[in-house]
Amino acid sequence: MFEMLFGFGCRAGGGMDWSHWPFGPGMTGSWLMGLSKFVFLGLILALILGLLRYFFGPGGMMRDKEMDREAEEERREIRRAVNLLRERLARGEIAEEEFERKKRMLER
Repeated sequence: MFEMLFGFGCRAGGGMDWSHWPFGPGMTGSWLMGLSKFVFLGLILALILGLLRYFFGPGGMMRDKEMDREAEEERREIRRAVNLLRERLARGEIAEEEFERKKRMLER
């Protein structure tokens, strides 16, 4: 039944031949066929990574919300520290080079 509905991959004898698709022995067929295997695998991996990022990445549906809160608190603390550095620069307590160096160090 399957062979009748989906005629691809069928031998003349009637059996299914999946031995050369998509992970068959090396470069079967033309160079385009071999390249298409790598493109196919790349697309499958990109799909898997995209789904993982969607579900478990920042702001994802399955991600622990505590992780996002911790990251936001850290960003808030960095902004506070940079604002303090700006105030010190404005008062003349530190030089501009020192301000830039410390700012880069905080933002790493």
